[in-house]
Parts: sequence; structure tokens; C-alpha cells
Amino acid sequence: MINATDLAVTEVNWPGYPPLFQVGTFEVQRAMDVMQVHFFSPPLNVWVKLVPQRTGEPGVLEVTVAELEAIQQYQAQGVPRNEAIRRVLGFLPA
Repeated sequence: MINATDLAVTEVNWPGYPPLFQVGTFEVQRAMDVMQVHFFSPPLNVWVKLVPQRTGEPGVLEVTVAELEAIQQYQAQGVPRNEAIRRVLGFLPA
């Protein structure tokens, strides 16, 4: 799990939970599964988590990789960022 605010890495063991992606480093000879990337958003006053699938965690804005890709596709078509977010997430985080 990676905290994007301070780049802290926390090792977790979540059996059956799919990883977002794998990373490898020169110091570590094996690939590391990244289960989640998160950061605190002061404007939204919530934790924002990039997750492989939504869990419905209360008080957290969960976003999947597929949703990020869909937002980027809308933007590539000329849709303004806020509208692209609203279309994909169904609401605009305020």
C-alpha cells in the first residue's frame, strides 16, 4: 500500500484482494504487489484511494483504474475535466 502524500509504503496481506499493479526495485529482487495507492485531499477533506475494485468504505473516495482511464478518454475527446469526472463517477466531488 502506498501513501502518495508522503510516499510511505506499508506492507499488507490481503488474500483474495487483487493488486493494482506490480513494481520491482533494484534493492528488492522480487516484484511487489501494490494493493492500493491513497492520499488525503484537503479540498475534499477525504482520503482518495486508487483501488482495483470499490469496497464502499465510508468517508473515502474510491476510484478504480478503469474509472481513471474512462475519465482520461473523455478528456481526450474534449470533455472538460470536471464533467468527465461527473460522467464517470456519477457525481462531482465537492
